[in-house]
Amino acid sequence: MKNSYLNIVVVIFILLLSHSAAFAKDNSESGAKETEHIIVDHEGFNKSILSAKGEAWTLDPVMVSLRFTGTFEGLTQSIERKNRSAEYPETTTVIITNEGLLDDSVMGEKYLLELKRTEHGAWLVNFAGKVIKCRQGRGHHDYSKKPCN
Repeated sequence: MKNSYLNIVVVIFILLLSHSAAFAKDNSESGAKETEHIIVDHEGFNKSILSAKGEAWTLDPVMVSLRFTGTFEGLTQSIERKNRSAEYPETTTVIITNEGLLDDSVMGEKYLLELKRTEHGAWLVNFAGKVIKCRQGRGHHDYSKKPCN
């Protein structure tokens, strides 16, 4: 009987330890996003989602993300979506990469959007960040929050 209690205590300890490690990882990733991205304000946009009251575009996180990033004018656009779970995800991440932009210094921009589903099925933006890539001779050639020349 004493071993049973000890086993239960060990299992609970391991569960608590793994939960706290996951929590620390989530918090460190959140901080990393904020230091590695240009933060894009999303509060006003979220108000427009709530006032749309269930319009079709608010129920699709990719459509929400495309509306948030605006009209695409460039050569290529790629969209990547990552769900936290396969069945009825509550959160998702959408990455939109636009390249060949009509700008003399910025060649590309990459948006990182983290969205959360509301109880009514609409998707709200929890985090919005952006990084840019410069044209040849105008600065850095990798995606960074540093400005181009």
